[in-house]
Amino acid sequence: MASSSATSVSTPSTSRSSPHPLAYGDPHISRDVAVGCLHFNTDSPITTPRTSPLPDWVELFSDLPGEVQLIIGNEAEIMRLLDARWIRMFLHRSETTAEPFHSIVRVYVLPVDWGRRFLDPNSRKLKLDLRHLLHKIDISPVAWHGDYVESAITYFDPWATAENFSLYYLFNKLPSPAPTPDRIKSRYTRVAVKELLDSVLPPSPEGPAEEAYEGLKTRLYPYQARSASLMIQREAAPQLQLDPRLETRRSPDGTYFFFDARGLSFLQEPRFYETNRGGILAETMGLGKTIICLAVILATRGHLPRIPGAFLPSPVIRHRVGSLADMTASIMNRYSIPAKVQLERFEKFDNIDLRTLKKSLERNVTHYDIPPELPRMNRATKITPPRRLVMCSGTIVVVPRNLLQQWRLEIQKHVVQGSLKILVVDSTPKRNAKTKATPVDPETEFTSELPSARELMNFSSAGSNAVLVAKDLQAERRWVVSGTPAKNLRKPFRLDDEETKAAKALGSLASNFLMVRPWSDSTAEGRLDWDEYIFRHENQHRKTYSGFSTCFLRTLGGLVVKTRPEDVDKDITLPPMKHRVVYLKPCWFDKMTANLFIQVLRANAITSERQDTDYLFHKNSVKARHSLIRNLRQSNFTWTGFSLEDIASTLETSAKYLGKEDKSCSLDDASSLLESSSAVAQLMASDAWKALSKAHEVGMAVEDWPKETEEIFSFTYPTKPSMVGVTQLLEGQGHVDSRLRTEDPTQDLALVGQAARAKVEAIETAETATKETTEKASSVDVRSNKTGVPSSCVSGQPLTSRRAPAMNTQASPQKSNPANSKSASTVEPVDLSDLAPASVASISRSKKRKITLDDEMAELPQGSPLQHTRVVGTTSAKLSYLVDKVIKHYVEEKIIIFYDGDNAAFYIAQCLEMLYIDHRIYARTLENTKRSEYVTLFNEDPDIRVLLIDVACGALGLNLNVASVVLIVNPINRPGIEAQAIKRAHRIGQTREVLVETLVLEGTMEEAIFKHAKKMSRNQHIEAKELEDDAGIVSIIQNAKVLPIEPEEAKGLAQFAALKTPQQVFGRPNRHNYHRYGIVDASSSEKAPKKPRTAKKAAKNGTTVEDASVTGSPAGTLLESQIPILPPPVPPKAQHQGTALISPPSSGLGGASRGSLFG
Repeated sequence: MASSSATSVSTPSTSRSSPHPLAYGDPHISRDVAVGCLHFNTDSPITTPRTSPLPDWVELFSDLPGEVQLIIGNEAEIMRLLDARWIRMFLHRSETTAEPFHSIVRVYVLPVDWGRRFLDPNSRKLKLDLRHLLHKIDISPVAWHGDYVESAITYFDPWATAENFSLYYLFNKLPSPAPTPDRIKSRYTRVAVKELLDSVLPPSPEGPAEEAYEGLKTRLYPYQARSASLMIQREAAPQLQLDPRLETRRSPDGTYFFFDARGLSFLQEPRFYETNRGGILAETMGLGKTIICLAVILATRGHLPRIPGAFLPSPVIRHRVGSLADMTASIMNRYSIPAKVQLERFEKFDNIDLRTLKKSLERNVTHYDIPPELPRMNRATKITPPRRLVMCSGTIVVVPRNLLQQWRLEIQKHVVQGSLKILVVDSTPKRNAKTKATPVDPETEFTSELPSARELMNFSSAGSNAVLVAKDLQAERRWVVSGTPAKNLRKPFRLDDEETKAAKALGSLASNFLMVRPWSDSTAEGRLDWDEYIFRHENQHRKTYSGFSTCFLRTLGGLVVKTRPEDVDKDITLPPMKHRVVYLKPCWFDKMTANLFIQVLRANAITSERQDTDYLFHKNSVKARHSLIRNLRQSNFTWTGFSLEDIASTLETSAKYLGKEDKSCSLDDASSLLESSSAVAQLMASDAWKALSKAHEVGMAVEDWPKETEEIFSFTYPTKPSMVGVTQLLEGQGHVDSRLRTEDPTQDLALVGQAARAKVEAIETAETATKETTEKASSVDVRSNKTGVPSSCVSGQPLTSRRAPAMNTQASPQKSNPANSKSASTVEPVDLSDLAPASVASISRSKKRKITLDDEMAELPQGSPLQHTRVVGTTSAKLSYLVDKVIKHYVEEKIIIFYDGDNAAFYIAQCLEMLYIDHRIYARTLENTKRSEYVTLFNEDPDIRVLLIDVACGALGLNLNVASVVLIVNPINRPGIEAQAIKRAHRIGQTREVLVETLVLEGTMEEAIFKHAKKMSRNQHIEAKELEDDAGIVSIIQNAKVLPIEPEEAKGLAQFAALKTPQQVFGRPNRHNYHRYGIVDASSSEKAPKKPRTAKKAAKNGTTVEDASVTGSPAGTLLESQIPILPPPVPPKAQHQGTALISPPSSGLGGASRGSLFG
């Protein structure tokens, strides 16, 4: 019966028109996609000896006979697919030796590119049936040939192939640039690329000296030339690229097909898109992205964009016959031939005058018109005229405002003068609207008329200003220049949606700025959802984000230009770098600070019985815990936030709890709390500690302070050595050094000491007044509600005496937080000038006189007792080490100090001021223009030897290779951030060996956390969004041990961290290099700020209110970076202000730019 119903089948058309339900035929169907086999646990009813001339496979149709339906069973989805002609199936004929009770059926799928007549792409039911069927298909070649081997079964994967790697791995595994100039059709671009690649070769020793490349002063490294050449090749000769949605898969019969997993489509022929004319230059930090961009601009100078074929204008029709020069110029411009550049070369090398021909080119500028979209017509419809675009070869570069000056300097450093005409457009800063920068060179025209463009680099939203500008900008070539085009590149793929933000950021760039097909709106089929295809989604109805897909990897390959690290190493050799960890023994003050925090942690844990929100490590106490741990981290440098009241409070809380009869704590807990309480109780009797906590100063151990004023300046008189606050020491030093040419330099020094002491007393009054005012305004207790935790532990940094007078005028403007606007608006900071006596103001005012060069060059007379006044130690082990290290290196090398916390920067800056070492503070509170100015000064001014950088804002984007010593005050426990910080100095252009030192207090929690962080894997770092959330670090903090203190450590010089080389205080040499004689202070040339309201009251009483700047402050101290902490400031929102470097077009008309580089 089976043989009588069979019909021979040779092609798909004949087989599909066959009326017979069962047919024997040729299974090798050329147009169908061989997918795999289905297995059925029923023996085939068709048996024929192998010697039979009939084929081994029989095609099945939807109207199957009963015996075949028994094999397939009740598979309705198969019947629907067969009936719709989406699939073809062939049953393997059984043999006498075949395995009983098993049948194999081959499955072919009709590809969409051959079966558009039969396939309905909108049929959701059939697609669902097909997806269910694909899960059951075995793609093993063994089954395809009719053999059943259970261990060889491999099921078809209907989802996108996964790439379960981090973005960091994918970026670094992309192939290095390998340009192929022969693929470039334009001979001018091809020649430019070849010249660029040849420019890396050193000039012949016998030949004349040559430019590195025409227009460049600096010779490119080979990898830089390759990257620049590939960028030009992608701009000028885009290639055809396989549709990123398609995967190439292999059939079990050995042929290949193309599969769209999200759309569930099979194709026999590939589908291509033209690659983008641009991409992402993602070279690693420090490898010269700026000079690569400059090389691209210079190599394609004068290259015009091509007119799209749809808008190519007709040849110009003239009123009369034009000259040969005009007609030639018109044709050259029409076909984007860089004729002007060639003419300029002829003029340069052949010394001929071709101005007439260049004028012909200018007269025949090419343009084209874009017709408007026709709206629905009615009587009131007005059709807008076509949009005319003029061709030009300008390049727009948008950079963050804090990098504007660096870009200008890089252009001056690398580009031959006259090679580029540059227009710098900057937005006017709100805080100093009258300030204007000066041009870097005569070729740069400076303007300041650009309105603030805060979102000019934000492409995260399709409706942002940046996206709207990018869409309206008719630029043929677009580049993103960033070594980290998305955050968290090191994170591996995770199911959590939060971990996919980095990839989504790349998608925003690709679709909203780079206009990459098929992700942008420019495609005819509309914009495709980036998330749908770059991830593996294992559900057809929702996004599961089960991994990156091969689509993402191929999209990256078509966009990113990045050299692998191993290939860079072949081309360059940086100077060696030594990175060592310096373990410092804490002094008495360091140990007591550490023990205070341990006491607070223990008191909180034990008295709260580790329950409810009173416990710092409760899940609902994250904010308070992070704040305390942040202060704990900064306290390893120094900390004066604890008051005598705080210590008494925590000791009282601990004692009351231990005295309770119904307490619930173990003997070990009680013993540990007694241990820490007794360790910190001795602070109640320490005059030195109490003085520092009131003054919020770092203490300086001073030998031989002038006896007449020692009692006034010393916090611990008559204890030796004298402990003087660094602020008080600076004011005394400034007073004496400005009078070295007088008979008695110490005259009126006592009054200066009295003024300094009055300021210390004013701070205490200001803190009390501010706290009371805050309590009244908020109607709540501002103290911490955590049991045993003083409010100072979970609030901001303490206010220093040097920063207090600047509260109202020197603080950077802060954006108000709507959540706290009510309380913030009602709390007014206290002006310390109201609290200081009139004598303080008069003494300070008398110091403000013009310092002459003779004053700065004056020396102490021989035998003067002031020569013996020396600083021999400080109350911070890290500060003492930094002073010794800076003194050792600053003469020959420039130094970068990475700090954590404004107070740390302030104390270090004061010590540098005491040593007369010029420095700048790159703080997070500075506006971008000031940051850029400081970086420029550090790189160019030989007198500025030290740059203090807040690690939170200075680890990215800065080129500071003039520095060869990097000191990290607090360990940077994030490997990525640490590497970024070190790369500020150890990068291309560095000629010295780089020394990097990380300071760690020995035996403290800082050391334990540092060592634990070094052992953490990459995944562990990723899991802990805040490092304090890591279980191991939490355990270290919870189980910290009290630091033992010997009795002799609390006396005399043993309390301090001694300096290896004591430092002279008065009459230090080379003061003129620091003070810049002739300058009163840093802000004297600027308009004085308005006085606060309290100044009016003081005027009525006849009291002179002192200016907000610190009196007698040398120009090297930068108070703009310091912010008062009481009340705690509201952090400003991130602002992104765009800046553009524009190469102006040859025509005044708005036109299509050749390229657009966004950095």
